[in-house]
Parts: sequence; structure tokens; C-alpha cells
Amino acid sequence: MMFVRRAGAAMVALALLGGVSVVTGQSARAATCDGASAPCAIGDTGPGGGVVFYDAGSVKAWGRYLESAPANWNTDPYWIWCDKGKAGYDEAVKTGTAIGTGAANTKLIIKACGKDSAAGAASAYRGGSLSDWYLPSKLELNQMYVRRTVVGLVDGITGDQTYWSSSQARKRTPTADLPGDEPTGRSRQITPRLRGLAKGVPVSAWAQQLTNGLQQPVAKWGAGGLLVRPVRSF
Repeated sequence: MMFVRRAGAAMVALALLGGVSVVTGQSARAATCDGASAPCAIGDTGPGGGVVFYDAGSVKAWGRYLESAPANWNTDPYWIWCDKGKAGYDEAVKTGTAIGTGAANTKLIIKACGKDSAAGAASAYRGGSLSDWYLPSKLELNQMYVRRTVVGLVDGITGDQTYWSSSQARKRTPTADLPGDEPTGRSRQITPRLRGLAKGVPVSAWAQQLTNGLQQPVAKWGAGGLLVRPVRSF
């Protein structure tokens, strides 16, 4: 059974296998490192066939490396963060923002919002025949922005391309973060465009624009959908 979720010109096809939505049609590449028998460098092909874009320098509780799905994994589909009517839409999903929290965030979002969500789409990816892909946290997403050329997030950019993180934002967050191109993720505060955060909209989630690096809270329905790029840690 196949269904397609479409927004604008982008779409993603999912095949239902045993009740689990699995993204098909991804590009497979041979791994050049596994982080165990050989260390990984930024830009290497990871175990999932994606691109290594972050190295913590040593093993952490969540692993050491972050790997992004390749640029042509499924043409970065548009999804909403959480549909209206779902428990996670107007209630707090207790997610984190730090590097290493994206996997746990994704599970919480799917529990509260279902698989028909940005987190569900990321989790359904099976690059490298692995099932541990997830929607990146706010700071993990920023590292993708920092390494956007390596990851392939700058090819063919047209208009306002904005990606979801798995980190929920506070209600009516008054400021947005504009990270620099430094791996430290330092940022300065600016006045954001609170897209979709009209009076009465309760909760938003963090997203990031590719054109300028702006991280800002966006209403969970995301004006019809924002872009998704799965990552995994190892």
C-alpha cells in the first residue's frame, strides 16, 4: 500500500510494511567509516549511507558522530510538525534542544502526534537498512546548517527553505536565534517572524532557514508544512 504526502511542489512516498511507514527510493552509498574500526571525518559517508556532519570529539551517551541523510534521500519532503486535533498540538511535548536529544524527541513527538508528522517521516527513513533515523534537535539542525555545503543543503535553494527541528519552542517565544557559521553555535538575538503564531495558537516548534541561518519558532501546523531531513547518531 502506498500513500503520498504533498505540500507545494514537494512530495514523499511511503510504503506500508507491517503497519510501519518506511520511506522508499532513497539513494544508497557505501560507507567509508563506521566510527568503531575507523574514525570518521566530516564529509565521510556514514553507516547509513549519509553524510557525517558532526564529530563530538569523543564518545558521548548518545554516540560521537551525527550523520545526515543524503541530499537526494527523498527530495526533502514537506510535513507538518503536529496536526491539529492531536494531543501534541496544543500540549507541551517535553523535548530537548541539545545535541544528542533528537532521537528521544522524535519518539515523544510520534507518541503525541502520530507517524503522520515531520518526526514520523524522518523516523520512517531506512538508509543503510537502519531504523534509527530521527528528526534533528534544534542544535543538531544548526550543525547541519553550519555544514550545509557538506550535507548538500545549499544545492538549488530557491525562496524561503525552512527545516523543522524536533525541539518544541515556548509559547509566543519573543526572540529568534541567528546562529553564526561557527561549530560552537553561538547566536545573537533578533526580532523573528513568528509565522503562524497568531493569538490563540498555543505552542510552536523550532525551525531553521537555509538562506540566513535564522532559527525561529513556527506554529506546529507549519503553514502547511516545512522541510524534513533525517539524521542519525552513532
